[in-house]
Amino acid sequence: MLTLMEPVQGNVDATVDRLYFGTDDATVVGVATMFMPTRAALEQAYMRGLNLIVAHESPFYQHRGDIVGFPTDPVCRDKRSWLEHTGLHLYRLHDHMHRRNPDYIVEGILRELGWEQHWCLDETPPAPTLHIPPLTIPTMRMRDVIELVKRALSIPAVRAVGDLNLPCSRIAVLPGYCGGGANAIPYLREANVDLVIAGEGPEWETPEYVRDAAAQGQPKGLIVLGHQQSEAIGMKYLASSLQLLFPEIPVEFIQNDPLFEVV
Repeated sequence: MLTLMEPVQGNVDATVDRLYFGTDDATVVGVATMFMPTRAALEQAYMRGLNLIVAHESPFYQHRGDIVGFPTDPVCRDKRSWLEHTGLHLYRLHDHMHRRNPDYIVEGILRELGWEQHWCLDETPPAPTLHIPPLTIPTMRMRDVIELVKRALSIPAVRAVGDLNLPCSRIAVLPGYCGGGANAIPYLREANVDLVIAGEGPEWETPEYVRDAAAQGQPKGLIVLGHQQSEAIGMKYLASSLQLLFPEIPVEFIQNDPLFEVV
């Protein structure tokens, strides 16, 4: 599976990417990509006859490790038992998606937004933990960016901090758990971006920085998509790439249902 991705940066041995269930020598009759291998999404793949699951996140609710972390938990035991019974092969593809340059998840987002041509891959990112360069687009108001993001990524609602009429041209797209202060604030400060579009992060870090910046006459903006909403589109993009590589095998993207209900 790793050969499907281009060479990655960093130590490829220190990765969470691996086969959780199944065997390397199994015959693949169909592939399902998804953000989170939830029971509902796995059942969809099984009913469609897709026996290789390529998921971005872990099936057992923690970034590193597997069910060993919850050996007596009934939810984990049931999920493992069901997977073993069905014979599905579950591969996690997380680190290699992000270590690839350009980041595969970000590339998927920008393609959906129609912004891929504005990405300057030669620019050095300011956050030492990331290799995601910002982009420069024709100026848009923050409220118009929000509407574009909601429409293109099929997100019913986002959270935003800042003046919705803020003119935005310099933008950083930081999916997943890259919205924390250590990652996002250097883009606002050192890369002089107007707007950060993030997956998630601690609410008292980047959002409060943006609020104080505005109060001090240094207006900035933040759009928080949610972790799933910011990364699922990259797995959809992966499905289309795999289908081109293996046209003889069915490849489908399975969208997870929204996690939270806004009440």
